[in-house]
Amino acid sequence: MKRDLNFARTKIIGTLGPASRNPEVLTKMMSAGLDVVRLNCSHSNPSELKDSIKLVQQVSAECENPVAILADLGGPKIRLAIIPDDIPVQTGQIITLTADSNYKGNDKIPAGYPELAEDLKPGNKILIDDGLVELIVDSINPPDIECRVLNDGVLKSRKGINLPGVEISLPSLTKKDREDIDFLVTQPIDYIALSFVRSRDDIRELRKLLESKGRDIPIIAKIEKPEAVANLEGIIGEADMVMVARGDLGVEMPTEEVP
Repeated sequence: MKRDLNFARTKIIGTLGPASRNPEVLTKMMSAGLDVVRLNCSHSNPSELKDSIKLVQQVSAECENPVAILADLGGPKIRLAIIPDDIPVQTGQIITLTADSNYKGNDKIPAGYPELAEDLKPGNKILIDDGLVELIVDSINPPDIECRVLNDGVLKSRKGINLPGVEISLPSLTKKDREDIDFLVTQPIDYIALSFVRSRDDIRELRKLLESKGRDIPIIAKIEKPEAVANLEGIIGEADMVMVARGDLGVEMPTEEVP
């Protein structure tokens, strides 16, 4: 059962998460006008994605209310690694981040990005958990980064890391993205969103990969980096749609400059 998605230019997208991953809640969302169900690949494995897709199809059929399915790839998002317990930090405190994500001690805070020390330099800012915790880099001794805390806060496991003004070395499609795509091309996915797009080349790479697997799935470019804003014209020309993700983007650039 397919829905004509061209009848209106504005769509309501809702994320299928822990609070909505049940038939009752999803039925209410569809009744309220949900057009597209977003699946967050960052926090799901193929088995979980498959269950979510089945649930959406089941509820959609029962409601006689077809919705599209959007698979949102995680992309090159940098996060803290697993931290057993929350770590309170205070303004002026000196802490050490390490790019060794397997670090198990208590003296350093592991990040899940092996090239972190290589991409940073003294004076760079590090924003954690959507900017709730701000750090500034004092010195670097790979894989360790010594930082000064700029505001009181709490460091928590797997929270996001933003690096304003820093060009990261991560590829646009991570290993997990490619594994997710291998699964998604076998499923009834209507859209694929590419996170943290930096240039039109990122879109071209994803489209080429999809074509090699026999799928022509419309691509949504998520504008979440200042580089994407600078390259917006080229990205718009290459992608099927764009989504301005103001959460991450607003952390890395002044609010008045966010598109």
